Amino acid sequence: MAAGAGFKQAFPRARSLRGMRNVFPADASFNLHQTAAAVCGYTGSGAGADLKQVKSRAWPAAGHYTEDAMMLKHATAIALFMIGFTCGSAAAATPGIITQSMRGSFDDVKERVLTAIENRGLVLNYTAHISNMLERTGKDLGRERRIYDKAEVLEFCSAAASRSTMEADPRNIAFCPYAIAVYTLPKEPGKVYVSYRKPLAMGSNQSVKALREVGKLLDDIARDALK
Repeated sequence: MAAGAGFKQAFPRARSLRGMRNVFPADASFNLHQTAAAVCGYTGSGAGADLKQVKSRAWPAAGHYTEDAMMLKHATAIALFMIGFTCGSAAAATPGIITQSMRGSFDDVKERVLTAIENRGLVLNYTAHISNMLERTGKDLGRERRIYDKAEVLEFCSAAASRSTMEADPRNIAFCPYAIAVYTLPKEPGKVYVSYRKPLAMGSNQSVKALREVGKLLDDIARDALK
């Protein structure tokens, strides 16, 4: 696809500098990195803004523009167009997913994670035996490549954290239960991975604060398990 054609498809209302006033922000303080975070779905600490805040600044209805400001909007449009092609590979690999590893056995690291969960007064709700499921169903599907040596997902919840998030916004029920995966790979003996997805801090200030606390809880559990 030609670059020009791709830009017009991505931003149909921005086919001229005049038309771009409805697409990009009127204030020169617009943070391209923050918008990149929203476009790519990145939720790491480097994003620097919540999705709602980014959207509220990135899509104003109208504004007054100087010539310099319009040049900034034009540069921003080109940068965002490039982001659409480049963020896919990087962000798709880690869309808010935190993955760490340590040397040891699967059972030992799993026990460490369980201990870190229980030390906070939390109760394990369910253990998903992912590697067993993939091995069992792969034969029926005719797809028997071994993905994991062993992999399980530990699901748990926090009454306090859940209440805080759902009091802030009932839709935050979608983030519960919390889950931490423990897995090993066939070609990496002796190396155990711990992986989890942090919820996107979004919504009201109260919701953002509560969801960030959930992210911190997951970070703390993983840190204690791997230290």
